[in-house]
Amino acid sequence: MKLIYITNTRLPSEKANSIQSIQMCASFANYFNSVELWTISKKIEASDTNEIESFYNFDRNFEIKRLWTADIRSLSILSETLWSQLKNITFSINVCIKLFKYRKNKSVILYSRVWLVNFFIGMLQKINIFQFLFFYELHQASDFQISMAKKSSGFVVINSYLKEFAENKNISNIFMAHDGVDTRLFDSLPKYKYIKKDIYNLLYYGSLYEHKGINDIVKTLELIPGNIQLKIIGGTGVHLRNTRLLIEEYDKSGRCTLIPHMTQKSLLNEIKSSDLLILPNNNSDLNKSTSPLKLFEYMCSNKPIIASNIQAITEIVDENEVFLYDPNVAKSLVNAIKSATSQDCTPRINNCLQKVEEFTWSTRARNIHKFISSLLN
Repeated sequence: MKLIYITNTRLPSEKANSIQSIQMCASFANYFNSVELWTISKKIEASDTNEIESFYNFDRNFEIKRLWTADIRSLSILSETLWSQLKNITFSINVCIKLFKYRKNKSVILYSRVWLVNFFIGMLQKINIFQFLFFYELHQASDFQISMAKKSSGFVVINSYLKEFAENKNISNIFMAHDGVDTRLFDSLPKYKYIKKDIYNLLYYGSLYEHKGINDIVKTLELIPGNIQLKIIGGTGVHLRNTRLLIEEYDKSGRCTLIPHMTQKSLLNEIKSSDLLILPNNNSDLNKSTSPLKLFEYMCSNKPIIASNIQAITEIVDENEVFLYDPNVAKSLVNAIKSATSQDCTPRINNCLQKVEEFTWSTRARNIHKFISSLLN
């Protein structure tokens, strides 16, 4: 059985969707006879194979095919939306053209993160041109995406909120699979040992979008105990500039350091030197549909975790594993930090290490493979 995984993400990229796509294809390769990842073209190829393997810190066991995509950068000056949709449309059309040779091959499974690809394939299925199973992985509670991809053979969703959303739209063949992690990437990190310290290093790494909540932490920095040093790693472009300006405005005591995005290998050294990790996703509607990759990575880190008390997080962990706080209440954050620094966190950390084994990419791929196989049978 051959799996073709379709995504329109940049590769390589610091974005979570690119990490998920790479890791899932590497894991799917253990359960399908062959796996191909189809993605957008790029203008500079830059020693593709070695670059991607080094960037994501993995050994590639699947094929990557780049499909031509209209990427008219000058168009983005006039309209970011128009530029993005033109890329999406041309990529999706090219996918269907490339799929034509597989049109009646029932040993081929399509797995897509692109709603427009599924819409086109559904139309071609309707007129009996394509005759294979195709699956859509839903990452947004979107009526439009559901309607466009309704002809899919099955839906994979990443949390319970999206599962309930799809069920309410009368979608059948739904499978819930939270995101995951490759625990082996964190094997080099030392075991946790409780030591009372004068200064604690609180680390956040990830993107700097507003809904990620790190800007809220910066704004409340003066309320956080004075022995906490905050380090933020990640972000690009305008989000990096905005966070830097925010730090200049709110960090009067010079306790916050901002470092641009770095590779996974470099990041491990930063995790080693940290004392606490924070996952500050706020109550934005965008966070209802998430399954934070950082949570699973944090759970492998052998560090105490401070996390916001939102459903997407608490359906994975509770107070037995992490220190939860109300993202709307600054004092709740302060109390969580004080709790994490004033006690031996070994029980919580051991619980994290045990629980995260349920959420590896390999386990996720195996479970989705079972779901697909059940529909084949």
